[in-house]
Amino acid sequence: MRIDNERKVIYLSQILKFDKKHFDAFAGGALPFIKRYLNASERNIVETGGLKIDYLGYDWSANDSKYAR
Repeated sequence: MRIDNERKVIYLSQILKFDKKHFDAFAGGALPFIKRYLNASERNIVETGGLKIDYLGYDWSANDSKYAR
């Protein structure tokens, strides 16, 4: 997770996008879910609102079985 305060964008893990329906059902969405893990300053930025959500790149090779031991 990364917040770009100048651009008013919060960058989240792709996992929150891939499983959007689960995070929506479980916690009311990605932002309510992650808020519990943020420090006070980050939480304040998120609660102030106006942030656009974008997603960080995902390294699919991390799931590649050829790298399994």
